[in-house]
Amino acid sequence: MSTPGVSARVEGRVRSRLHQLCPLFTPSGPFSCTETSIIVPGRVAGADVVAKHPIDARPFWQARARLEITAYTVIASADAPPVPLPRMLLADQELPLIMLTMMPGSPLGPDRYPVNPLPPAHLDWLLDATGLLHDWHHPALSAIPADTDHPDQFQALPHDLFSPGELSALASEATRLTGRIGTQLEHGDPHPGNALVQPGTPLALIDLELLAHRLPGYDLGVLWTITGPSPHLRSRITARNGPGPQRQAAFWLSVILVIGREILSHRRNAPTALHRDRLARLLADLEGVRARARQALMPGPDERHLP
Repeated sequence: MSTPGVSARVEGRVRSRLHQLCPLFTPSGPFSCTETSIIVPGRVAGADVVAKHPIDARPFWQARARLEITAYTVIASADAPPVPLPRMLLADQELPLIMLTMMPGSPLGPDRYPVNPLPPAHLDWLLDATGLLHDWHHPALSAIPADTDHPDQFQALPHDLFSPGELSALASEATRLTGRIGTQLEHGDPHPGNALVQPGTPLALIDLELLAHRLPGYDLGVLWTITGPSPHLRSRITARNGPGPQRQAAFWLSVILVIGREILSHRRNAPTALHRDRLARLLADLEGVRARARQALMPGPDERHLP
């Protein structure tokens, strides 16, 4: 019986390739699906492992699956990461397919958008873990790609919500700030389901398909967006951004990018009541964030600002 949401052909291809790559692999549970990938739990030589293959045929997700393989390859050649991360055991760039060590622990939360506000302590754990990742420096990490194609990224946002001139100005400001403050390693999607907690051990991060060097503030922008309209939680997030007008501007530009992408994603999904409510909140957040970005980008000497 095929996994719901996955064709028998795709599931059979994954099973066959796993057996070819690792004859000792034994599935330990049913295949399951996220929105973009098929997940295969199993065991190899007595150790728990998990394999992953993208089922979303869009080029973006196929490319991200291959970039995740690159990220784990690079990480293996760097110093021990400052936060627990899975270790890659094998990969197939063509399919693509990746097999990773299974990290112990349980997700910090079951949902990307917490139905109930995250406890402040849980949010702080996430902020601490992503902060350690941001501060990780090793020469090998330069091989992890930079996600700084700002014109393409901003032009992909909903054109019914932004004018062409505004999108161009946002991209120009992001490019200018990247030249001034540089980039840092960002997880890309640090939601509660991508963080595993186990008593007595540091919080672990998983799913590195969006790992990249980005303008500082992107991970904080993701957390600001998904935590909901809780001023208390959002103030804890913005406090981690660090002082200085350029860091503040980079953060609000990242929030605009995150919210715009989330709006696109919600428009593609089934129009359930939950999605409609969340979409309304995202649209309201966008208006407020635009104002914050304009304020942060107010021109100083020889600087431009948004129209």
